[in-house]
Amino acid sequence: VKEDGTIVEAPCDGLVTDEERAAIDRVLKYENLGRRYNPDKSDAVKNCFNEYVSQEDIKAYFEVWAQMFKKDPECYISALINNYYGYFYPSARDAWVYSTARSAEIMAKPDNLKYFDFHPVDSKVVRWCDHLINLYRVAVQRIPFISLTMSSATYVWIMIAVVVYLLRRHSWRGLAIWVPLLGVLAVCLIGPCNGSTYMRYLYPVIACMPFAIGATITRSDLLWS
Repeated sequence: VKEDGTIVEAPCDGLVTDEERAAIDRVLKYENLGRRYNPDKSDAVKNCFNEYVSQEDIKAYFEVWAQMFKKDPECYISALINNYYGYFYPSARDAWVYSTARSAEIMAKPDNLKYFDFHPVDSKVVRWCDHLINLYRVAVQRIPFISLTMSSATYVWIMIAVVVYLLRRHSWRGLAIWVPLLGVLAVCLIGPCNGSTYMRYLYPVIACMPFAIGATITRSDLLWS
């Protein structure tokens, strides 16, 4: 997708042979694959995964995956960085996008209506609280430095710094506190969305971090040894 919104086919399309195209199609549906690709969110691609695909087809797909990497490694590396940079770089694109109106719009989609039916309570108190929360979200995004609290990268780098410190101090008990949070980050990194697109996947880390830092600080052997 170009900056002007123009959608183009995948840049590697000309490198794909008929046999490779067929192997990809049996797993991910090759038609319009380039148009469905979005480096920030791979839902449109993964949603076309053939759940009835055979193990032989999966094996053939990964063989093609490896062959294509050899043909154009730059394309692979670029896609990898585009999918994950938001977890390590505080992008200006970081934003809260889920207002009540936006949530209602998303919930009204046919695919979501099959499984969910959520509606906010219709009352003055709820509407006022929603209005105040939206004002808070907009304000925080525009205050220098404080706006970094709206970035996934801020929490990831804090966690990395603490973990490196604990490793240098050989504090294995202190490090154990952070293992579950590292696990959450690992799941995020194999997930379909960039950290600058959907911060919510990192919420467990964000919510637990003050307590994890507090537990780390209160260990006297780390402070005074």
